[in-house]
Amino acid sequence: METFRKCKQACVEALKNMPDHFPEEPFYARALSELQEIEETMALA
Repeated sequence: METFRKCKQACVEALKNMPDHFPEEPFYARALSELQEIEETMALA
């Protein structure tokens, strides 16, 4: 689980560092919600 959290943080940082990063865009909102959903699923397992 800790490995996933580190990966998730790295993914979020990579998204934020993209030159066209606008948090309100559907791509970014969907990516973050999917990461959150995966994390919650793993926590339940």
